[in-house]
Parts: sequence; structure tokens; C-alpha cells
Amino acid sequence: MTQAAGDRPLFSHGYVRWLLFLLFLITTSASMDRTILAALGQAIKTDLRITDLQLGMLGGLSFAVFYSIMGLPIARLADRRGRVRILAIATAIWSAMTALSGVASAYWQLFLCRIGVGIGESAHVPCAHPLIADHVPRGGRGAAIALVTLGIPAGSMLGAMGGGYIAQHFHWRWAFVAAGAPGLIIAALIWLTLREPPRGYSDGGAAPKETPPFGVAMRTLLAKPSFVHVLIGSTLTVFATNGMFQFIVPFLVRNFQLPYGKAGLLFGIISGVAAGAGTLLGGYLSDWAAKRDRRWYVWTGAVGLALACPVYLVALQQPAAVLATIAFGIGATLHFLYASPSVAAIQTLSPANMRSSASALVSLGTILIGSGCGPVVIGFFSDLFAGRAFTLGDYARACPGGAAPKGSAEVLTAACKAASSQGVREAMVIAACACLWAALHFALAARTLRRDLDAVA
Repeated sequence: MTQAAGDRPLFSHGYVRWLLFLLFLITTSASMDRTILAALGQAIKTDLRITDLQLGMLGGLSFAVFYSIMGLPIARLADRRGRVRILAIATAIWSAMTALSGVASAYWQLFLCRIGVGIGESAHVPCAHPLIADHVPRGGRGAAIALVTLGIPAGSMLGAMGGGYIAQHFHWRWAFVAAGAPGLIIAALIWLTLREPPRGYSDGGAAPKETPPFGVAMRTLLAKPSFVHVLIGSTLTVFATNGMFQFIVPFLVRNFQLPYGKAGLLFGIISGVAAGAGTLLGGYLSDWAAKRDRRWYVWTGAVGLALACPVYLVALQQPAAVLATIAFGIGATLHFLYASPSVAAIQTLSPANMRSSASALVSLGTILIGSGCGPVVIGFFSDLFAGRAFTLGDYARACPGGAAPKGSAEVLTAACKAASSQGVREAMVIAACACLWAALHFALAARTLRRDLDAVA
């Protein structure tokens, strides 16, 4: 741990480990609160009789727009004020709104609750990532971020498995309550046990006391070509992630007639175990390889995403749920190799007094365009392709909620199932192909990464 003027470190190794553990729990909570909707999507769609586009808006725009609107002002506040306190309050807000989602009795009420989740989670990345950078020196940031980022697949696994089980055996509303409650305890632990670090502490000295104006910060960051390409690559990757993962459970249910519990279990393996392995592997691999060439902080993501695309395409064509899950799992492992090294690159490319602003700028792109548009675009094309595949008239009217009304003729029931299955499968191809586009930008970032890192140093 870095020391100042020969004094004892401000933070013991035990304290740093506790901080990373709490940030892992926060990330797990945030991920679970997002993923629970994907796990419950088919149950909500059937119960509320909504379209895939409306389902995509619940998982995308309702969360993303207000997350993005609030992200930048909260990041500016975090660059000036205590990030620990902001993070504790925000965690309590998004956890409470997740629990309240279980009370929603109509689509618009659920939509408003998801807006509340987005407002709370807008403080997560701008506060958490700079706290890691201020406690962990450069050489270990990739691994530290990987450990914290493991909360994403851990939360996905808990949300998927728990959400599917509760939806099948109780009701989808209770799953939201179960997902939101733990975050309130975590928020109290943040408030009571963490303290604010000096900015830039782990870099060998405090950052400049003054935080530059927002325009100056943006011009400084966007003047670095490698930063811009990592930003674009991350945005496209999140588009692929959310577009793909939002519809994996509906894909499994519609194509293999799985119950919600089993579909949630398989989705948990994909989004938790496989994505977690990729996240952890990417962090440690990039730290190890970057000792020889720092460009591996972006090359790791480029290679992983380029390989993930064809594997996802294979998964969508499998005739059995187990085979599809294995292929999806391999694809997710390769896909998530990008996660930790890309965050480490962003934080290291950013001056210490602009790190919250940098995180917010990346979140603006990844959440507004990636999370916001990914599920909406895939949902739109799922409805479109299903309508084209349906040969018995108007798909939306004949198959409300993607299924024939109770008591319908067997021919109509079968036609609705077939069209719904084909629509979601063809739409998910778009998400898979977005991985290739993202890989290109991570590769382009490597051209100027060393020069841009030297400028910050």
C-alpha cells in the first residue's frame, strides 16, 4: 500500500480487503436487481400480457434513461464530495425501489419502479470504480476490479436462479422483494464502516485539490483516442450483453418448453458461473500480460469478443437446452474477458480528479445506448420476426403475450408458440453480431493506448 512521506499507510491491507468485499456486495446487489427482471421476463409478459418490445423497455429504457440523466451530475458531485456517503444512500434507494417493484399491479407502475432503480444505481460506478483506483496501485487494479466485478455474474446467478425458483413456486412479485431487501443492509454497512480516501492516494500522491469544470474534463478525456475507442467498444459490448441476456430465459422457455425454475437455473449458470469465470480470468490475464505490453488491457477484450460472436450463433441453433446452455456458457466466458481490463484501462487513462467523471461518461454510453437500447432493439425485432413467421393473421392480436388465449384451437396454439420461438431466436443474432463490432474498437484502442497512458503518468 502506498505511503505518504514515510508515514504508516492510511489504509491497512485488511481495510482494503473489506472495502473490496463491500464493493463486491454492492455490485452483486446492483446486478441482481437488474437481472431479476430478465429472469422474470416471461412470467411478467404472460401475467401482464405485454409484448417483447414492452418487456425490452422494462429492462432497457425505463432503467437507462434516468440512470444516464442522473449519472453525470452525481459523478460531478462525487468528484467533489464524499463518494462513500453518496454510494450508501444510492444503494438504499435502488434496493427499496426493487422491493417496491413487487407491489406493482400494472405495467406503468412496474415501469416507474424500474426508473427508481435506475436513479439509484446511477451512483454505483462513478463512486465504486474511483474508490478502487484510490486504494489499489496501478499494477493490481485489473485484479482488484475483477474481484469486485465478479459481483455482476454473482448477482446475475442469484437473480436468475432465485427469481426463476420464486416465480415458479410462489409468484414473480415476491422475487422482487427478496432481491431488494439485502441491499438495505449493505447500505448501512457502507455508511458505518467505510471512510473517504484522499484522491489519487494509490498513485503516490493526492490529486489536485480542484476538480476541473465539466467541459474541461470531457475535452481532456475525449482527446485520448484510446479512451474513445474503449468507450465505444464498452457501449457496444453492453448492448450485446443486455440484448442477449434479457432474452435468454424467454428463449429457453419458448424453444424448449422449460419451467421458469429450470430456465432460471440454466440462465444462472450462463450469467453467473460462465460470465464470472470470464470476468476473473480477464482481470488476472490482463494484469499479467500488461507487464509485458500494456495494450493487453484492450487486446484481451478484443480477442474474447471476436470469439464470442460465432459461439453465440452456434448456441442459438442447438436442438437441446443443455447443448444451448453449454454453448451460451462458453460464449459468455469469452464475452466477459473484456469487463475488468476495460475498466482498469478507463481508470488508468483518467487523471485522479476526473475518475468519477470518466466512469460517468462511460456509464452514459454503456447504459443509455447499451443497456437502454439493447433489450429494446432485440424486443422490437423479436416481435417483428415473430409476426413474419406467424401465418394465421395478425400475430399481436391472435397471440397476446406471445401465446394463444386459453381454450384456443390446437393449430393456433402451436402457431403462436412456433412464431414466438423463431422471433426471439432470430432477434438474438443481432446481439451476437454486436460483439464483433465491439471487438474492432477494442483493437483500435491498442494503437494509441501506450501513448495516452504515458501522457497521464
